[in-house]
Amino acid sequence: MRVWFCVALCVAAAVAGAQEALFRPKAVTAKAEEVPLTVHPETGLATVWAVLNGVPCELLVDTGATHTTLDKAFLAKHLPACTLRPIAVQGETNVEAALAVFTVEALEVGGTAFKDFYGVAAPLGHLEGGLGKSVAGILGMNVMGEVPLRLSLKDGRLAWRPGQALPEGAKALPVDRGFEDNSFHVRARAGEGEETFPVLLDSGANVTIMSPKAWPGAAEKASLETVDVNKGRARDFGKGRRGTLRLGDFVLEVEPLLGAGLPPLVGADAMKGFDLYLDGKGKRAWAVAR
Repeated sequence: MRVWFCVALCVAAAVAGAQEALFRPKAVTAKAEEVPLTVHPETGLATVWAVLNGVPCELLVDTGATHTTLDKAFLAKHLPACTLRPIAVQGETNVEAALAVFTVEALEVGGTAFKDFYGVAAPLGHLEGGLGKSVAGILGMNVMGEVPLRLSLKDGRLAWRPGQALPEGAKALPVDRGFEDNSFHVRARAGEGEETFPVLLDSGANVTIMSPKAWPGAAEKASLETVDVNKGRARDFGKGRRGTLRLGDFVLEVEPLLGAGLPPLVGADAMKGFDLYLDGKGKRAWAVAR
């Protein structure tokens, strides 16, 4: 088994605070529409076709990534006039490679356009080993958080929903506002336990991961091949027992892997069981069971 996760491309924590506004689109032309996704059966992860500065590109749809990031090799080949500027990294970050930024004149996803902001450039060629195909980069929350959306991995749809009401039966998720970046962590409880802990909503991970301290485990353990935003590597995992994960009033059945030292996250395997509604600017999230 190969485990894929781009565990939160935490550039937000690494960029000087005064610079963070440069990564937010200065103009957005939003169109209410559904954009088709390709959900890859071998991983359950979704990609979307977009147009970056006039060039078509396929991007991983990753709610766990704080910033939209393009592969340096893709930019060199398809946008050779694009200037890459090294970026200063400060504080905590999970990215090991040297990063650069480039100017996004326009990124179009369906009929919705995001204009005039910085994208991140990093070496991402190794992601092909996890996805089974090459992608140009990662569509992150600095873009997706600009317009209310619905993400349905079950239907293979990313719907932009400016000004639209929530559907009947949508349950509010308890967003943890203690995280200062633009990712979505929600407070969770394991089964009937009282203690809560934050879990990342991460469509860029193909499996759900819990801490062995917070989730009961089975006897099985394995060393599995993983692919993250840095590189491929072997990691040791335990197998969690199938059980109930409570996200406020929303209840989800999961059978996670247990990974010491990894942030708890709800991955694409579990997200197929619900449609996720996000309001990035209001920092609000809802789920509708499928």
